[in-house]
Amino acid sequence: MRTQVKEAFVRVCLVAIAAILVASVALAQTDRGTITGTLADSTGAVVPGASVQVTNTETGAQYDTVTTGTGNYTLASLVAGNYNLTVAVTGFKKFTQEGIQVTVAQTARVDVTLEVGAISDAVTITADAPLLKTENADQSYEIAVNQRIDALPLPPLYVRNPLNWAGFVPGVVGNANGAAGSSTIKVNGSPATSYKVMVDGQDITSSIDPSHTLEQQPGVEMMQEVTLQASNFAAEFGQVRGGLFNFTSKSGTNDVHGSAYSYFRNEDLNASGPYTHQDPRTRVEDWGFTVGGPVYIPKVYNGRNKTFFFFNWEKYQNVSLAATYITLPTAAMRAGNFSSVLTGRTLGTDISGAPILENTIYDPTTAHTVNGQSVTTPFPGNIIPTARLNPTSVKIQSLFPTPQLNQQTLNWEETCGTPDNRSLPAFKIDQNFGVKSKLSFYWSEYDYESFGRPDCLPQPISVVTTRSIPTHTYRLTYDYTVTPTFLVHLGAGFVHYYTSAFPVSQVNNYDSVSQLGLVGANGPGFPAMNFGAATLGGSSVSIGSTNGGANTIADKPTAVASGTLVRGNHTYKAGGEFRIDTWANKTQANIQGTWTFSPNETGLPYLATSTVGGGSVGYGYASFLLGQADAASVSPVQAPQIRKNSWGFYLQDTWKVTHKLTLDYGIRYDYQDPYHEIHNRIGWFGPTVANPSAGGLLGGMQYAGNGAGQCNCQLAYAYKYAIGPRLGVAWQALPKTVVRGGFGVVYGTTPNSNYFSSANGVGWNTYSVSSTSFGLPGATFNQGLIYSPSDLVGPLYSPGLYPAKGQLSPVPNWIDPNGGRPPRVVQWSINVQREVTNDVLVEAAYVGNRSAWDQATTLIDINALTPQKIAAAGLNINSATDRSLLTSTFASGLPQARGFQVPYAGY
Repeated sequence: MRTQVKEAFVRVCLVAIAAILVASVALAQTDRGTITGTLADSTGAVVPGASVQVTNTETGAQYDTVTTGTGNYTLASLVAGNYNLTVAVTGFKKFTQEGIQVTVAQTARVDVTLEVGAISDAVTITADAPLLKTENADQSYEIAVNQRIDALPLPPLYVRNPLNWAGFVPGVVGNANGAAGSSTIKVNGSPATSYKVMVDGQDITSSIDPSHTLEQQPGVEMMQEVTLQASNFAAEFGQVRGGLFNFTSKSGTNDVHGSAYSYFRNEDLNASGPYTHQDPRTRVEDWGFTVGGPVYIPKVYNGRNKTFFFFNWEKYQNVSLAATYITLPTAAMRAGNFSSVLTGRTLGTDISGAPILENTIYDPTTAHTVNGQSVTTPFPGNIIPTARLNPTSVKIQSLFPTPQLNQQTLNWEETCGTPDNRSLPAFKIDQNFGVKSKLSFYWSEYDYESFGRPDCLPQPISVVTTRSIPTHTYRLTYDYTVTPTFLVHLGAGFVHYYTSAFPVSQVNNYDSVSQLGLVGANGPGFPAMNFGAATLGGSSVSIGSTNGGANTIADKPTAVASGTLVRGNHTYKAGGEFRIDTWANKTQANIQGTWTFSPNETGLPYLATSTVGGGSVGYGYASFLLGQADAASVSPVQAPQIRKNSWGFYLQDTWKVTHKLTLDYGIRYDYQDPYHEIHNRIGWFGPTVANPSAGGLLGGMQYAGNGAGQCNCQLAYAYKYAIGPRLGVAWQALPKTVVRGGFGVVYGTTPNSNYFSSANGVGWNTYSVSSTSFGLPGATFNQGLIYSPSDLVGPLYSPGLYPAKGQLSPVPNWIDPNGGRPPRVVQWSINVQREVTNDVLVEAAYVGNRSAWDQATTLIDINALTPQKIAAAGLNINSATDRSLLTSTFASGLPQARGFQVPYAGY
């Protein structure tokens, strides 16, 4: 029999691994719990071969096993809930222990002492929830949702979040509802976006940006329990850097239950604001209902003890008023009169000896050379003549509202509604096919509709977008008991994330050629514009269709395959996982063109800066009125398709060395692709590629893939050696004292797509122009943007795609070749628990981790000058004088004194 079981175990593991290798869906870890223990008689002798059964008190689901030759039993893959345990052995009284609480991903120990007697006699014990953790060494915290989380107050601006409780856990800092709905949770010092979230064993962490997992969260009322595994995970859990949140959803029971709930916020219930004694409008509602029970069709089907359902509907509504003050141009500034910004303060004298007055605007058409330097003269009275105002600028300016307040800054109050609607329906059905076979299906939706980038400006200059984000989550799990000591767990899941965000029609369909006389757009839409700082007046807001609209799909298939075998004092578990993270983004960002204005075009050219003498000269809004932009760009419609495949395999053993000593050990292997575009349509900076557009200097474009013009390489390469051993010890030193410790190597995830939207390269090339000399415009309204279609869609695989002719534009992307290497974390902990009373537990723990290869930015500056290049210019990086020279402007005169001249032609 033992040989047959071993052969069956091997066959199932091979089938599971084969299924993983060929599956088109991904695999994930389990959220189930375990009951384990030892059977002995009154003399302490173990009882082998005894039948053990546990029954879910709410659904009647039964799970059977037998004790091993060492008297041990283990019932794995139990859904979180309340159970009764029954042991019936001939010659002993029937034993029943009631009220055993099984929690997510945790192990409950129930040792049984049998009394000699007739099996018709019974011994019944009512269990209390154990406080001590005697069976594993992981640092974890569990909480019943209906006892704690639903009692938390409604967040100020967001739907109730089942992660809100995390801030009460030791070692966790941050906010589950941070800025813009993103989470800033950090677990044991790990980065804020390195945690993982699972529902019923399925990874639902956002593949775009983990901090926005809120956009696919389940409803609080749909969740039964959540566990945070903070450190020293078992080998079955991997590809997580900073904490694993493991949720299990509610199931129906043999009794019909329902609830209705409503949470709301209203300004009438708030204390008055300080000084103003006004209450900003706050109207937030979060309401819904639940119903669950057995599936029952009169005279057709009675699902008691077999088929159960649970349904939750949650609706969140927030209609608040955006009440802020912004700066719009005054009537004087609209007419070109900037005399009001003059302070009378003298910042110095220019090279011709004329005083430099603070906030002076200079006339770029008056450029002349003095001592080899380009100098301009101020507009008289700091007023731009009406005839010099650009017609396109005047048309755009006419779309601005009139300031409400008679002041230069913060003179217009934005007061408009910003609706936010979210619906969270969810459904679960469970089917018991008997003691051996159980099936469960879960579905939920997170439907989010709101305004993106809300403002209160009129059309068509508003940047507001209408945003819709429906996310669907599916999960199917199957458990089969092959023998009383061998269990197979399988599952599959799918997260479908879709978002649509477009400007309103008056903005998105705007014709800038016919309406403004502005050419250069690659499609309809009001051009996006930024006017620089407005500390003294002008415009403090950007206008136009800044994102142009996009449709995004991020699919995430997941599943599980594992086998658990109990033998003697050992519980073996083997399995594997596979996950696909996808990102398809069709974006119209920048097809309408983007224009950026700065003080440079109305400043002093030879200074090469708008800041001088502790003040500034030039003004961005004045440059706008002249129609002279410092930079401008336009892009085609882009549609990159990003993919990442992730594999994981593990083998672990829980060894009950003695009744009081448990050893967990295992090993895990993870393999993750770096993100890649499926058709290799992304180009990036190649430091060893000769650039024909830059005279053959190194630093051209290179392209992934194999073929003509391609590098016969990839953006980044997968790391092949992510092997993580795990070890944990739990020792019950005294009846009420447990010492636990662990050590493990855990690998996090490779970088996510992070809203990847700019795929400059093959077929998606942004045409951009920028100032080639301080004070010279990069683009003008009079000329618009002049380019050929090939500037946007080709040339294919050209190493000289950047810079554009006559420009200093750099290659826009650089891919770190180490991007395929996941973070590695070495974790260790030691923990002592002491039960003081039946309801009080004292715990002290030390948790440590040391990480390498964490994801970060700005660690490498590939544009930095090397010491060799600095030395070739006759400078010494170790000299304080030379370091000061390297940070000086040409306006200081220091570079000229050392023989350096500007690298571009003057006026």
